[in-house]
Amino acid sequence: MSDAPHAILTIGGKERRFRFDMNAVADFQGVTGIKLTELDTLEEKVNENVGVLTALIWAGIFQYDDKLTVRSVGRMFTYDEVENLNETVWAHVAAALGSKKGKKATRATPKKTTLDNRGRGSSPSKNPQT
Repeated sequence: MSDAPHAILTIGGKERRFRFDMNAVADFQGVTGIKLTELDTLEEKVNENVGVLTALIWAGIFQYDDKLTVRSVGRMFTYDEVENLNETVWAHVAAALGSKKGKKATRATPKKTTLDNRGRGSSPSKNPQT
């Protein structure tokens, strides 16, 4: 996981680097209590509980801004943005952890994702202002 890719997420109008490496795993586990043995069901937990997604995002961006809290990250996005954030963040987490059930993981290519005020994402080619 030392070469875990990173993504650029625009959350709350600010670009933030997101990287899910071993430090992020440790931080995430510290705030959620999710054990290593439960990481294979992490995608289900994220889909069922927006608090898990918030903690996941926090863990991935905290290493670049250690003043952030899980609650402050939760204030950066709205429910309308959850689906797009979940998709983007999960691609990088799955690549870092490896896919479930022993399948070989494919590395996510670092990409820039911009969310508008309604949580709709666009790639840099579709949104030249980013």
